[in-house]
Amino acid sequence: MSIHRTAFLITALLPAYIAGIGVSNASEPSGLYFHQFEGSFDGTEWSTWGQRPSDNRYEFSDLTSDGTFSGTIAENGTIQLDNAQGTGAFTSDDEAFIDFTISGGFNFHSEMRRAPHTDDRFPVFMRDSQQGDTALSGQWEAHISVVDPWSGNVLETSSEQFEVRIEDDTIRLTDESGTFYQGVWFEDDQAGFRVIHPRARIPRYRTFEGSETNLDRDIVADLRLLDDGSMTFALFDQTRVPVGSQEQQMRYIELTRVPSPSAMMVLATG
Repeated sequence: MSIHRTAFLITALLPAYIAGIGVSNASEPSGLYFHQFEGSFDGTEWSTWGQRPSDNRYEFSDLTSDGTFSGTIAENGTIQLDNAQGTGAFTSDDEAFIDFTISGGFNFHSEMRRAPHTDDRFPVFMRDSQQGDTALSGQWEAHISVVDPWSGNVLETSSEQFEVRIEDDTIRLTDESGTFYQGVWFEDDQAGFRVIHPRARIPRYRTFEGSETNLDRDIVADLRLLDDGSMTFALFDQTRVPVGSQEQQMRYIELTRVPSPSAMMVLATG
């Protein structure tokens, strides 16, 4: 769907359009999205949909929570923001639009698409953490894909070794340049990462307790442990500049244990 719409289409056709579309079977919208908008000013950003108390209640927010909007997402996917701040709809399980009418005369048309290699388990808010498996510490081979945030196309690839360190409820991944990303274990197979500086306006959007990075950008990320010898790391960063001028990057990193547990077993028995 093009981000460009005429004023006639918005005012004359949008109500009927919203009424006729939505998400089949009310797919869960929670997660991370690449958000592009135009209107009073234009830009792109990483944004999230997060569940809030009460049925069908969600909150749409940028990473820093400077722009946060609560509302209802109906079973058919239509979006109604509180205080008449905007309407829109999910046009598929992973795509939506909103036409914002924000107080102060700010109007925007927004398009959003779920971030590549993510699903509704993406860690939006801090949860109870758990002890990590220290046996995962060691050297891992990393295959890195730089991914276009909107299309999901792979722009370039590279490989290097990462050092993985598990300590208490945290996991730290360090690349060959010394850049590290530290997250927190939420499940046996999942760790979440979130570092926002300066701290986000709303507490639930602030840096996860235990999460750190020395990258000079805000980051959010989702690590999934597939088995003892493989995991994936979906890493998203954004420059710390005013909204409208931010730049985003996504890397999808596939990690394999060096040596793999199966290889270690062969060496031990051979």
